[in-house]
Amino acid sequence: MIDEILVKATKERIDATIVWKTGSQTSFVIWRGFGRHNLIRELHEQNLTVPEIRQRLATGENSTGQITVLCLGQIRAILRKLGLQPHRHSAEIRSLREKAATLSREGRPYEWIAKEFNDHGFPSPSGKQWSRFMVEWLLHTAEKNSEPLEELHRRAILDALARGLDYEEMAVEFNERKLRRGNNYRQPWTARYLILRWGRLRRRQQKREQEQSANAAGEEPASSDKGHRKLN
Repeated sequence: MIDEILVKATKERIDATIVWKTGSQTSFVIWRGFGRHNLIRELHEQNLTVPEIRQRLATGENSTGQITVLCLGQIRAILRKLGLQPHRHSAEIRSLREKAATLSREGRPYEWIAKEFNDHGFPSPSGKQWSRFMVEWLLHTAEKNSEPLEELHRRAILDALARGLDYEEMAVEFNERKLRRGNNYRQPWTARYLILRWGRLRRRQQKREQEQSANAAGEEPASSDKGHRKLN
């Protein structure tokens, strides 16, 4: 079935082509020696942890399909030589973080997200049941600042104002929707808090617009009015 095999080899790489009797060809690459570091680099770029990299190497689940048996310490040492930082969390945990971030942006309380994960049988890093504190930890790196929650509140309040709701009615609706007010899910929405929250959101938006205008004009941003204004 095979007519010939063409091989080109270096200390780090083997390029081979099988020429079949039918005239078709099959090419493949095998890394060897220090060239195997390329496999580890490729797997690291897929956001895999050290144990996940080891598993992919041992089962041939990589770009060349070759099987390479390395211990965790060897893989960590190679990553250091390549100047790469090992990923701390598995692909499964990162996927759950994305799910939690999506639910959080929708305004779901941390306790609600924890129950959702438990109901679906999603495993936690500790192997225990999900709690709101574990969800908060999971989202710690995803929610680097308050912008997602801030934008959620801005949209919700603007929508309520457009429908003619007053702050008392907004508070009732937001509590019924279980819209998260902050990291503490137990804090209910009140008319007074909505007035203060909307005032802060407007001032932050005005400040951002002033800074953007000043940057566009190449000027220093004007000082913002720190006084509290009465809302109608």
